[in-house]
This record gives sequence, structure tokens and C-alpha cells, in this order.
Amino acid sequence: MQLRFARLSEHAMAPMRGSVRAAGYDLYSAYDYTIPPMEKTLVKTDIQIVLPSGCYERVAPRSGLAAKHFIDVGAGVIDEDYRGNVGCLTIYIYAYTYMYILCITFIHICIYTYMYILCIVYIQTHTHTHTHTHTHIYRM
Repeated sequence: MQLRFARLSEHAMAPMRGSVRAAGYDLYSAYDYTIPPMEKTLVKTDIQIVLPSGCYERVAPRSGLAAKHFIDVGAGVIDEDYRGNVGCLTIYIYAYTYMYILCITFIHICIYTYMYILCIVYIQTHTHTHTHTHTHIYRM
């Protein structure tokens, strides 16, 4: 199976795996960014991808950046038919300092996942499931 991609600028880097057994592929920033405290920005990779049929791309936070620098990902799904510049909505949730992302910095991980396309069928009624009807909240 192949992941085909195109570079949109000279700063674009191919998605790469960090090790042979890595689940995801590293995504790299194509530009320098400064993210103010408690803000977000769309970090561009300057790559276009052609996903294999039946797959989508899920962008996840890089665990090291998330743990050390309070970086998270918003809106992390890229559909099979998307052909634009792959960007990562990067959320900086630390309140006191600016976050600096330099060009060609490994920012997030993308995981390629199979998906099911479902046929939506309208029905008049459905069977009921047994769920808990009471929620108990315990306070200490």
C-alpha cells in the first residue's frame, strides 16, 4: 500500500516514521510560527496527500510535545478525498509563554486508518436498550 504525496514548497518534508514499529508518521511544519499563550494556529505542512482507497488520516498530538509543552490538536481528521495543503490545527494550552515552532519541526503524528462507509437507512422505530436511568454523583 502506498501513500502518495506532493511537495507544495521547498520546505515541505515527506511524512516519515520514527521507527520500524511506529504506528504513525511524523508531520513537519513548513514555516516558522509563534503561538501566543492559550491560542491556536493552523500549522501548514505544504504537502498534498493521496490516501489509499478506504482510508482517512487522523492527526494526533506528538506525545513529547504534548507532555512537555502543552500542545494539542484540534480538528484532526483528513478525509480520503481532500487534496489541499495538509494543515494541523495546533492548540497551545499553556498560559504564560509563547510557543515557537520552527520550519521543519516535527509537530504532530498522522495515523492512517481504514474507514467504513455506511448506507444511511431511515426506520420508523427502533428497539430500546437498557441503560441506567439514574446517575449517582458522589461528593467527597
